[in-house]
Amino acid sequence: MQAQSINMRILLLFSLWVATNTLQAQVISGTTLSESGLGASAVTVFFSNRDNKVETSPEGRFVITATKLPDTLFFEGPGIMPYHVIITEKTLKDPNFEIVLLNDRNAKIVRDSDYPMDKTTLTRETPIRNAPPKSVKSKSADKKMAAEAMPEPASYSTSEPSTIDRSIALPGKRPRQQAAARTMTAGEVNDLHKWLLWEDYSASEFERISQITQLPPLHRFSVQVTTADGFPAVAKKVSLIENGVELWHAVTDNTGKAELWVRDVSASGKTIERRPFDIQLDDIKMRAKPFEKGMNHIKLKQNCQPAGGVDIAFVVDATGSMGDEIEFLKLEIEYIIREAFSQFDTDGFLRVGSVFYRDKDDQYETKPFELNDDLLKVLNFIKLQSATGGGDRPEALAEAFQSALDSLTWRPESRARLLFLIADAPPQPNTYGQLYKLYQQAAAKGIRVVTVGCSGTDRLTEYIMRYMSNTTNGTYLAVTDHSGVGAKHDEPLTDSYRVELLADAIGRLIVQYSYVSDCQQQTFNPTDTTQTVIQPPVQDIANPAKLVAQPNPTNGPLRLVHTDQFATFWLCDFNGKVLERFEPGPRAKHTDINLVQYPAGVYVIRYTLKDGTIGGIQVVLQHS
Repeated sequence: MQAQSINMRILLLFSLWVATNTLQAQVISGTTLSESGLGASAVTVFFSNRDNKVETSPEGRFVITATKLPDTLFFEGPGIMPYHVIITEKTLKDPNFEIVLLNDRNAKIVRDSDYPMDKTTLTRETPIRNAPPKSVKSKSADKKMAAEAMPEPASYSTSEPSTIDRSIALPGKRPRQQAAARTMTAGEVNDLHKWLLWEDYSASEFERISQITQLPPLHRFSVQVTTADGFPAVAKKVSLIENGVELWHAVTDNTGKAELWVRDVSASGKTIERRPFDIQLDDIKMRAKPFEKGMNHIKLKQNCQPAGGVDIAFVVDATGSMGDEIEFLKLEIEYIIREAFSQFDTDGFLRVGSVFYRDKDDQYETKPFELNDDLLKVLNFIKLQSATGGGDRPEALAEAFQSALDSLTWRPESRARLLFLIADAPPQPNTYGQLYKLYQQAAAKGIRVVTVGCSGTDRLTEYIMRYMSNTTNGTYLAVTDHSGVGAKHDEPLTDSYRVELLADAIGRLIVQYSYVSDCQQQTFNPTDTTQTVIQPPVQDIANPAKLVAQPNPTNGPLRLVHTDQFATFWLCDFNGKVLERFEPGPRAKHTDINLVQYPAGVYVIRYTLKDGTIGGIQVVLQHS
């Protein structure tokens, strides 16, 4: 009996071992594709332990057994770049498991250590007039004309804080190379970081381009919405109203702010000063004041609520003129998306989609891919795209933008809805009249547009893209020549800018535009790496004039202690957006301001001295 009992136990243990290993052994079947969309044959497929290795068929199909999940599946073969994906239970449920493999670019991934950064001054810092000078041109323009438009600093009345360091790090010039991630460079130009909108443009150039594009001058109304317990109110719908007519709708961003816009002159010919405007949020209605007269503050009765997820779309020009940069861009976008998914690791929190576009009579006009949380499928779609077609310079940009608004399912509760538009050409002229309405639609959906101008972007295209970013509370990135990638890039029309890797710039903006408080901590601690929420980067701020802010942290009242050499102060949020402007008295030794109406967080007080020196100091606002 004892021997029989032992045998039964052995049999039972063996049965459990077989059952366990049978459950663990999972059959994975899929298809490998090349960038052309055809099956990739003779590709070696294996898991990390290399015990199980198979080769794809002539059609690119493979079947392999996984002994544990999750596990990493590797793909290697002649003529392709090595690739790997994480296999999970979700993969098993996918009836169409495909992997697009890139052709071998024969180039390593570019990292910071591969190319030492040298300190170089891109362009000298220049104070800005209260009104635009007669001619403000880029560095590539006629330097003599630009110099004649700039009097000596002593005659300047400064009107904006500089957001650019005097000495900036530029990547060393790189030879033209085969495509690799983190190679392209760009500079950010954010008009909302300036006190006066469009002051980079001369009056005549602004008038000419605005008439051509049918994008008129706009007047700005800024709104800050705060919860009852002192946090930013995210994803709240705000409207600008005139005599009961709703003119502009916007949605508060991750900092609780919204930008509302209106044409400078109404159809009846009345100017802004003669027109009464109201701002409305649900049942709250208040008389609006324009941006130059201060922020419009709304405090809700509700306390802070956890914010929703993040939606990101990449809208990319895929016409022939993008051929010099498209292969780099595909790798740059893949890197960006992977980084984003690694930071937002909660299932369903981050969704990414895309729209590639060409022009009328091409193979396709627009090709959308729905916002979703499947990293592999998003990357597959992007890697299958190529640049061809076009013909004439203008492209189907307006149609692509409309497709991104209508074909992609944006979540209204998201803390951030970000659209990155990457292009090098303007829309077709017969669609200019649609642009203003498209920008209105994007703002009403809370979609924040970051435009990226590639090689070939001229002044008209840059204006259209900056206008799009301004009206949707976004920013403009100009791809630069510093990486050696692509044809020549015209410098953006601005006084100065910082050059950084394009992937880093977009990654930085994703973090800045997605960060929200967790409704517990009153402010984020930039040095605390144990916090689980995504933190915005801390601005690198110099304080050469030794400005002192007391108390710091503050619960609202703030005294700025300074000398009589200070000319102007600006209050900015952690993204760099200018919120308010303050001017000290002629001989004042201190200036008192009050931040109590703003939500808790980190702010920056930027300043300009009478001699043109610029600087700033970081302050922390806490509500007890």
